[in-house]
Amino acid sequence: MIDITIQNFETELIGASMRQPVLLDIWAPWCGPCKSLGPGAGEAGTAYGGRFVLAKLNSDEQPEIAGQLSQAFGVRSIPFCVIFAQGQPVDGFVGALPEAEIRQFLDKHVPSPDELEAEADTEEAEALLNEGGDVHDAMAKLQEAVAIDPANDNARLDYLKLLLAWRWPSRSARRRPARPSTRWRPRRWPMRATLRSSIG
Repeated sequence: MIDITIQNFETELIGASMRQPVLLDIWAPWCGPCKSLGPGAGEAGTAYGGRFVLAKLNSDEQPEIAGQLSQAFGVRSIPFCVIFAQGQPVDGFVGALPEAEIRQFLDKHVPSPDELEAEADTEEAEALLNEGGDVHDAMAKLQEAVAIDPANDNARLDYLKLLLAWRWPSRSARRRPARPSTRWRPRRWPMRATLRSSIG
């Protein structure tokens, strides 16, 4: 858990949310419901295994940040939680929600383990292609990423581009001598030899 201040706001909240979602819990020491929300948010953070970052902001000590966020969402009470993604506040909730409802909220914004695995496969495939690695390996990783997470538009687009480039090469590539095919093909036996062997 990270305490957000005016000094680390840009790095620990805005910058960190470019890498993974950050849930900011805005609270105050005198706020009773804030004390009941904290453990639930903390347990959710543990259960999600680092798939998001939990941060806290003391509204008494950081009134400028708390005030701007409250104004942006039209909220005047705490506890108030805001989730940041890609450097922007994207959603929030007010009140001491039970842990089950906190998880429902998080599931809308935090990637699942399958989504993270698919994203990792996509990044590995892109790295292989950029480094001139094996095209088959890259295609296999992209195919796996699409199978794991069909909603991953990046993986689907990369896979489609690679598939099209592989099956329909550019004109310059067509002029080059064709490489021997490594795919297995059934052996064709002469018709006469087959007939003779069956008769004999």
